[in-house]
Amino acid sequence: EERRAIYLRVQEIVRQDLPFLPLFAYANVFGRKQGLEGFEANSNARVASWHAAGWHWKA
Repeated sequence: EERRAIYLRVQEIVRQDLPFLPLFAYANVFGRKQGLEGFEANSNARVASWHAAGWHWKA
């Protein structure tokens, strides 16, 4: 709950100061083969393989 309050405060500051204005967002579509585990889509990462060390095939 404390973290949520901090994030809300940050959003309020950004809205008031408007240091940047995001005009667009990338739309990412991910596909994976059945049996591949550990894959996590992350919209904050620039590449889909950001966590490839955690991927593994289901035994």
